[in-house]
Amino acid sequence: MRQIARNPVVLLAPILLTSLVSSGLLTSPGSASSGPMKPASNLIQATSATAFARALLDDATIPADARRAPRATSIGDAVGRDDATDLIDLHETFSVKSPFNLAAFLRANLPFGATLSGPDATTGTGEVSVTGYAYLLPFANRHVSFEQLDYSVGPTTGGVVDLRVDAQSVWLPVTTVVMPTTSPVTLTAYDHLSLATGPSGPVTVTLSGAQARRLSHVVALLSTAGGGLCAEGAALFVVHTTTSLQSGGSATSWTATAQECPGVLNVVVGTRHVMLSDDSCALRDLVVSDLPRGEAAASRNALEQGCSH
Repeated sequence: MRQIARNPVVLLAPILLTSLVSSGLLTSPGSASSGPMKPASNLIQATSATAFARALLDDATIPADARRAPRATSIGDAVGRDDATDLIDLHETFSVKSPFNLAAFLRANLPFGATLSGPDATTGTGEVSVTGYAYLLPFANRHVSFEQLDYSVGPTTGGVVDLRVDAQSVWLPVTTVVMPTTSPVTLTAYDHLSLATGPSGPVTVTLSGAQARRLSHVVALLSTAGGGLCAEGAALFVVHTTTSLQSGGSATSWTATAQECPGVLNVVVGTRHVMLSDDSCALRDLVVSDLPRGEAAASRNALEQGCSH
């Protein structure tokens, strides 16, 4: 961990990791795009979910006078736990001299591109009051679909404060999904959206060859999404085409459905299923530009509101 005085600004670097390779319709993505900062070497070398979370925790900024503690007994296990599928949560505990203003320290050391949330109040072991803040960190590579540092403090005891730091992340192997463009590609969006009854008023357009190729390119750059991100809602839009799994084989349906769950695209190719994450909004922006003007109002509005640049 990076120990610093309580005022200077320290930047946490985003990560660039090596992509994994699949076969068939799921192919190698090539190199992932780099972020605005040079990655720390321990983060570059992370090749698994646990290794990434460990590197993220090791790179977290803590006060210069923080001393490792066996366990922050006043905080315990009530802070920083999440049962979402694929999420890894690792933590360290410290003792910090009082007075310690956690909010001021985190604001002064805000990582590049991160947002600070909090305070969140909860209870630790023995119903002790705990205050927490979190850095929601940008992820500039295709392995990561969630990245957060959670800082929590307990009450002052004997002139020291318990501090717990959790590194929470979802890190997945990269799977590149190739949308075929040899057959007609249709895009369907809707005039009305309803969680109870589903979408209605479909507006379907057949994309031109150039539009289909642009869409295929954007889909191929999407990250694999982790499980447990959010519940499914009404479909915002559906992309459909067909492909052949093997030369001379029978046509296979290729369908991608975007739910109201922000940024999640469910792709079904025959019997195979992949969930992708459009955290950059590139896909949604492109879909909006391909829709006819003045039509599919509900889908258009939802897509634009979900991507306020």
